[in-house]
Amino acid sequence: ARDLSSESLARAVAQQGRFARLQAIPIDALHARCQVLCELNERCFEFLLPWLALDRAGTPGTLAHELASVKELLFNEQKKLFFERIVGATATSHAQLTFRFDRQAARRAVATAVGAGDEELEADDASMFEQLLQQIATAGGRRRRSPREAWDEPLPFMVLANHEKAFNVEFAGEIASDVGGPYRHVMEDICAELHSAALPLLVLTPNHSQPLALDRGKRMLSPAASGAWALQRLEAVGALIGVTLRTGSTLPFELANVVWLALLGEAPSLQAYAKVDKSFTELVTQVRDNSHPSCPDMDPEAFDAVYDCITFAMHRSDGGSTVELKPGGASLSLAYHNRSEWCSLATAFRLHECDAQTAAVRRGVAQILPLEALVLYTADELERLVCGQRDWSVEHLRKYAEVRTADSRSVGFLWEVLAEMVREERELFLIFVWGRSRMPEGPPPQRFIVDSQHVQGDPDEHLPLAATCFFQLHLPRYRSKEACRAKLLYAIYNCKEMDLA
Repeated sequence: ARDLSSESLARAVAQQGRFARLQAIPIDALHARCQVLCELNERCFEFLLPWLALDRAGTPGTLAHELASVKELLFNEQKKLFFERIVGATATSHAQLTFRFDRQAARRAVATAVGAGDEELEADDASMFEQLLQQIATAGGRRRRSPREAWDEPLPFMVLANHEKAFNVEFAGEIASDVGGPYRHVMEDICAELHSAALPLLVLTPNHSQPLALDRGKRMLSPAASGAWALQRLEAVGALIGVTLRTGSTLPFELANVVWLALLGEAPSLQAYAKVDKSFTELVTQVRDNSHPSCPDMDPEAFDAVYDCITFAMHRSDGGSTVELKPGGASLSLAYHNRSEWCSLATAFRLHECDAQTAAVRRGVAQILPLEALVLYTADELERLVCGQRDWSVEHLRKYAEVRTADSRSVGFLWEVLAEMVREERELFLIFVWGRSRMPEGPPPQRFIVDSQHVQGDPDEHLPLAATCFFQLHLPRYRSKEACRAKLLYAIYNCKEMDLA
């Protein structure tokens, strides 16, 4: 960036529509700003960071806190190098464990938990998530427990703190050699379970039921997950996030922005909370500013009449039990004279109702890598680092593909079919060929390999094969785009089991 000329900067601003607001600023002024940012980054990362106690970034008045307050001005490439140095310096030499998973048993357990099971549940059936926890407990010398029972001591999640992948995988009743593919499938399955009703740890935000609200499909930590059992499992969620960060893999969590802020140790603002509960933030703003859309600037008598139905008691964000904001709050109505107190108490309740759950997740992350390693990331950057890119393009995949076949026609069909897929189908395709639904940021750690599958008879009648460990697709020499589309869609929707030696 320091070597960027004014001419190059002008071309970049002119070509990128997302920089439209910069076009009114003189190029010389923009170039000077770039130089200042480069100088700031060089001095921060080379001279300042080595001397800072980053664990004090949450303490106002410290230099670490001041640096964290301008993290948006720090270059992502420099943050990544700094993060990788910390991860490398804290690497451990745990022996990689091998865990065995029964996916059929997990499907029965999940289906039964959500009320959709029509098969008899066997005694040892448990979700993939619970199977993982049982084996972590056993590795740490704890006895096995019922899936609904908490352990007396913290689980040793640090046994997962390996560099490339947390553990090796064996599947019951399936032939699979784990060179990465089965491991990625397990992590994806666990993440899917966490987003289902089978595990009561994550809940849809109130915005889910509010038209025109932001992030309607996102989830938050469940305020009801407050007992020893739930908090122990939330520590496990944190450990999985830590594993993802340490290994450079991805997990497709659909968490609200305020969750990522909380994981960084930052308190969300009321404005940020609008991505969780738009109606609540609008109500607080209207009460605070006396700005009801139908009758703004009401006198005290009119104000009391409009808001008399609201008390100093609130339901939790998940619609659960009612909590008094102050003793006797359920019988105390909101009124003009106490509106400031109500806004303060209601806001504090909403912004901090998941503090215990957040603390549990952070404890889990801390068993895998130091929390200080994340201090320089913003919430959006942390989310992309953990979850990867959901809206990856076919052009991006093609750029890093290695085609090992001379049959350009069938490969051309492949790119055309992928380009016509909707996002959910592209996610299924990525799971089929790689065992993960998201692309990591930047170049993928493996090239996507496409080669020919030699078959007997009509190639249009054969399904493609995949080697998820190697991010590889064996493509029959399809003679039409329609056949390629039909067989590829069938494969990604229906081929879930592993039968590769």
